[in-house]
Amino acid sequence: AYKNLIFEDLPPVRNGEMIIKGARYSYNEIRTALFGLSPGPASISPASVIAQIQSEDRIDPFDPNFFQRFFSITGAQGETKEFRTENLTLNILPLPEGAPSSFTGAVGKYTIYAELDRRQIRAGEAANLSVTIKGNGSLKTITAPKLPELPNFKVFDTMSSLDINKSEDIISGKKVFTTVIVPRSEGSTRISPVRFAFFDPEARTYREIETQPLELTV
Repeated sequence: AYKNLIFEDLPPVRNGEMIIKGARYSYNEIRTALFGLSPGPASISPASVIAQIQSEDRIDPFDPNFFQRFFSITGAQGETKEFRTENLTLNILPLPEGAPSSFTGAVGKYTIYAELDRRQIRAGEAANLSVTIKGNGSLKTITAPKLPELPNFKVFDTMSSLDINKSEDIISGKKVFTTVIVPRSEGSTRISPVRFAFFDPEARTYREIETQPLELTV
């Protein structure tokens, strides 16, 4: 269980062998990406697994009771044991002051672009305005960027879709926000750029990016 953290599984499960104090062990390794939710303490509660531990009793093949002892040991379930990891804690640092007005909490590295499904429509018809944010970070928590003023359009609710890639243990992908807009009047209309800000954890600074303006003929 995670407290004050968002988690993403990082498949596949790794496996292999290692030698500890002369004994050979097989292992499975499960990796998880973690993202802090809010400033302050965070924790990862212990993981546990219950296993059947085989008996280490050795049988002398020349023992007169060999078969009786063999089947009594191999048929037994062995000892049931629970193994637990330690509790892990960490501290989530607050983001610095001075965030741009378009910042809504995104942390990572991103690009942004906008597009219309068509550039020419008739008055009263609908067009889809899509804004795509692409990059590395917690894409699930990214909210729709604020659209520019569109006084000549009737604007409907924004829908979102998410495409995540987890190759090489890096959470990347894109999130697309699609809004249906219906023009109220005829003529050529310019849709101003959409701005989006994020905190770059490597550069430790805020960055604000924007889309190219779009032209629509009604």
